[in-house]
Amino acid sequence: MRDICGQDDPLHGYLSHDVLPGMGVTARQVDFRVFCLKETKVYRYEESHSRTQVVGKSFVNGSRHGSVAMERMRREFENLQVLRGIGWPATRTCGAAAGHE
Repeated sequence: MRDICGQDDPLHGYLSHDVLPGMGVTARQVDFRVFCLKETKVYRYEESHSRTQVVGKSFVNGSRHGSVAMERMRREFENLQVLRGIGWPATRTCGAAAGHE
């Protein structure tokens, strides 16, 4: 894996101001290392100072309609709820980032 993004990443602000504080991580400066976990659409964000890791997944691409992407995202959320229900660790869902496809 290699670091693929920096502060130019369109999710940097969302992760810094919404997701990390929601996870209890507070930092004056937030720097992410971003790694592609799959060929496309699945990324691991690691905050360099706190070492907090977040997985980001996109459900929209040029060949899918928005309704199909929303259905895929809903199923993924339901699967995470099942994992959480059986005690799987670290399955926190922070929500969808509207406009961050």
